[in-house]
Amino acid sequence: MGIITIVGPPAVGKMTVGQAIAEKTGYKLFHNHMSIDMVLPIFPFGTDAFWNSVNQIRLTIFKEAAKAKHHKGIIFTFCWDFEDEKDTDFAYKIKEIFNAEGKPAMFLELYSDIDTRLKRNRTPNRLEHKPTKRDLEWSDQNVREMDKKYSMNTNGHQQPIAHFLRLDNTQITPSEAADMFVKHFAEQLNTTLREE
Repeated sequence: MGIITIVGPPAVGKMTVGQAIAEKTGYKLFHNHMSIDMVLPIFPFGTDAFWNSVNQIRLTIFKEAAKAKHHKGIIFTFCWDFEDEKDTDFAYKIKEIFNAEGKPAMFLELYSDIDTRLKRNRTPNRLEHKPTKRDLEWSDQNVREMDKKYSMNTNGHQQPIAHFLRLDNTQITPSEAADMFVKHFAEQLNTTLREE
């Protein structure tokens, strides 16, 4: 089982593109709010206890998924701040877990402008799967604040890790983005599918 990690700023479409890739590949989607929303009722967001718990859940799932034989792969999403060493270390840890089991680790960076993301922040699909985003005034402000505070896109100037594809998905559908990803990583995906 391989892993596809989709990164980019909030509301860029990571989960939605992940859903489209899942449909085309048979990989299972594990978007970042599945772990965040599990821990949030117990520990305040942003605290050490919160992030330690979230990351332990994620790492446990990655380790089990890398060894699993019963399905094709896993798709994970998160906001990677490319100027934060902890985020970069986490991305490399994901890669190492899967590579250690002889499984491919593929990365997809999505980019869209802020106006597009603010529109996507209010889509029914996003609100259905991410309860913490349903306070729209707070959520819109969070998108704006994170955009100013963090560097969540490479701006096309670097490839921070092996097997990395950057897509501007401002004007393309999730299905089109998924098709571009599948075409780009056909060799890695075919290897994973043959192994299963």
